Amino acid sequence: MRWLSAYVAMGLIAAVLTIAAGVVGALVGAVSATDAGALARDAVIAGAGQLLPAALFVGLTAVVFVLAPRLTIALGWVLVALGATIGLFGPLFGMSESVTRLSPFAAAPAPTASGVDANGVWWVAAVTVVAVAAALALMRRRELAAAG
Repeated sequence: MRWLSAYVAMGLIAAVLTIAAGVVGALVGAVSATDAGALARDAVIAGAGQLLPAALFVGLTAVVFVLAPRLTIALGWVLVALGATIGLFGPLFGMSESVTRLSPFAAAPAPTASGVDANGVWWVAAVTVVAVAAALALMRRRELAAAG
């Protein structure tokens, strides 16, 4: 349990650091703009909005690891690619908005002219919590042999 918890925590920390680096880059770029304050706000909202999808993929990959360890890398990346394809390119492929909103990337909060669109946050957060809890609960039942 501690071992899996540490890996899930490291995955989340890596996601936070990657997103923070992207936000810092956007803030540096926004400094020279005439509307720097609004651009900075949008960059922070967009960056923070990507934390939940990243956490969801960490949780789902942890579940895959517990259930089918040999498929972890392949299936983990397939989940990310599928989510990105549906969320980012779904409208280009003619998918309806209800289908594209199933992608965690499309459901993430995003800045709009009238505020923040956070319609999909709740399902992403709920599935993330369930995935991490399921991975930890399933890990408790899994028998691991010590090397040696």
